[in-house]
Amino acid sequence: MLNKIHYWIDRYILELGREMRLSFLPPLMVYMAYGISGLTSIVGVFFVKEYLDLSAEFLAALMFWANIPWALKMPMGHIVDLIWRFKSILECRGSGLTFHM
Repeated sequence: MLNKIHYWIDRYILELGREMRLSFLPPLMVYMAYGISGLTSIVGVFFVKEYLDLSAEFLAALMFWANIPWALKMPMGHIVDLIWRFKSILECRGSGLTFHM
């Protein structure tokens, strides 16, 4: 039983550290900074709410709309990665459209 637990920890937890590469660090730092800013933004929201005398509903709606670009970052990045090989074709078509207008 102890052997199975050791194997599970090695396979699913310690393996993450062994697969870590230095090139993974910048994106991880961006997501970590976003998470920390999310925690500190709670204090900012309370300050803005009291200072500007805004309702909690308005601030919640404002934060929802402000966070949509960040939520779309990953799917849009994947789409860009998929069409990246057609970059030169898309550039030629785009520059061709400017001459017709």
